[in-house]
Amino acid sequence: MKSNTNNSKPQTTHSASPTILVTGGAGYIGSITVKALIDSGSKVIVVDNLENGYAEAVPKQAKLEIGDVGDREFLDQVFKKYSITAVIDFAAYLIVGESMNEPRKYLINNVLNFINLLDVMLENNCNLIIKSSTASVYGNPSSKEDFPLKESYIENFKPATSALLSGFWHDEELSGDSLYDRIISEYYEKTGCRPEFELDDSDLSKLKIPTSIYGLTKLLRRLRYVGNK
Repeated sequence: MKSNTNNSKPQTTHSASPTILVTGGAGYIGSITVKALIDSGSKVIVVDNLENGYAEAVPKQAKLEIGDVGDREFLDQVFKKYSITAVIDFAAYLIVGESMNEPRKYLINNVLNFINLLDVMLENNCNLIIKSSTASVYGNPSSKEDFPLKESYIENFKPATSALLSGFWHDEELSGDSLYDRIISEYYEKTGCRPEFELDDSDLSKLKIPTSIYGLTKLLRRLRYVGNK
């Protein structure tokens, strides 16, 4: 009789009903997405710190884990507890005006916490993610040919200097290139200059577009990350 024992590394398998992690799933759009996923037959886990969300907005069929995406230990426990198949991320801040007054807050949550999420995903063999975006990252097209907005629009807009509005970094008010330089400096400081997060000339140019620090999240889609940790 043949033995079923082998010494190879076990492969991650998923049941017929996928288990989807929705970050920010207690918010308005997040909770609607959670309901749609449940209606489609998916198992749904919601991670939300309830800063801008409400526990009562989460459908009863979903599991709510209250915590922060920036908390690596908490996030890892969630992945191991539920065997997550894929992630839909709604955890980014999105208030454009606030992002100019508190750019560091947005850098930490929208970029660095998202990197933390990607790291935990890879450590748990989960490589499927949908990142929520917004029209705020596409600039202000004036030509009718640019509507409806396409991601390709931003590729042709490469300002030579930063047009970022003034914003506060701690207690210091900065604007234009000064704010831009501070953002880039802290980005590299927090990512530890990891090669997979290096920004090329095209990436750096896009950060000069006056659409707020929230636009940084769009760059993460282009970073050479997944599978290259």
